[in-house]
Amino acid sequence: MRWDSATGQYDMGFRNYAPGLNQFLSRDMYNGALADMNLATDPFTGNRYTFGAGNPVTNIELDGHMFPGSGGCPASGCAPAPAPASTTPPAPSLPACPAGVASRFAGPCTPAPMGKDAPGGSLGFLAGLGDSFVSLLDLGMTAANPIQGAYNMATGNTFSGAYTRWAARHGINTSPNSTYTGGRWAGAVLQMGAGGLAGGLFGAAGDAAAAAEDAGIADSGNIAARSVRFTQDSIGQTFKGGKGSVLQLGQDLANGDASASDLPPIRVFEQDGNIYSLDNRRLFAGQMANVDLPYTTAPQSELDAELPWKFTTNNEGTGIMLRGVGHFSWFGQ
Repeated sequence: MRWDSATGQYDMGFRNYAPGLNQFLSRDMYNGALADMNLATDPFTGNRYTFGAGNPVTNIELDGHMFPGSGGCPASGCAPAPAPASTTPPAPSLPACPAGVASRFAGPCTPAPMGKDAPGGSLGFLAGLGDSFVSLLDLGMTAANPIQGAYNMATGNTFSGAYTRWAARHGINTSPNSTYTGGRWAGAVLQMGAGGLAGGLFGAAGDAAAAAEDAGIADSGNIAARSVRFTQDSIGQTFKGGKGSVLQLGQDLANGDASASDLPPIRVFEQDGNIYSLDNRRLFAGQMANVDLPYTTAPQSELDAELPWKFTTNNEGTGIMLRGVGHFSWFGQ
């Protein structure tokens, strides 16, 4: 019998035995196997692949197709039984991995045991730091699919869990009092600091935008129609003088059959921090199509002339009644 380290099997002469499977890899071709081992009548060992007829404690294989034992010798008699051989392949003799270095980087070696004496130091700290950032993938998974994220957390099938198991397999101490855990905490602190910095930057940008808005709008340009308020509470279905349908213009702007840039600018003004328009029919068509409209600030003379009779909105300009059709409100959408 010979141990083949390349295949992890025992060469028994007539056939090979795989200790991991606890059986031979080919059938016993000895003509008297069934009679010698009583395989034909014993349902527990009724096959020709088992080692020692399924009883390796009492029976010993000689050459892969016969064994000594109760009722197991052929008619010619039993040969002297060799000393029992272990079915466990010998453990490879490898040097211990250097302290503080994972086996992946140290080459073939035996990882140090887990516990207080396991590798730590700077490598453990860096591995823990990496774990803290890998955990962001789990947060992203949970945010994208809460149900799948909760299931992964419950079953331990997470990116962070896989990373921790990888580190343990490579000889890095992942216990609570290790430098690995210290690295995880350091990574969490870094993430919180980065989040605070990003929040401060976005907050500053928002404050700047709000300040610019408070400073007023330019004299002319383009503006989102749905950010402008109506001054009237209702309008007719056609433009003054019967020059086209308000609804049709909105449909043409939405379909691309008309261009907002070809329209006369709507006249706008600010009041109490809100932007209103004196041209409610064109604003209605622009809000219906959800497009940007050209605008110009209304001169004070026109405000003085039109606001006394035109500023009739009863909902702060967020909606308007198209007479004969119904009430519409797209503001802020």
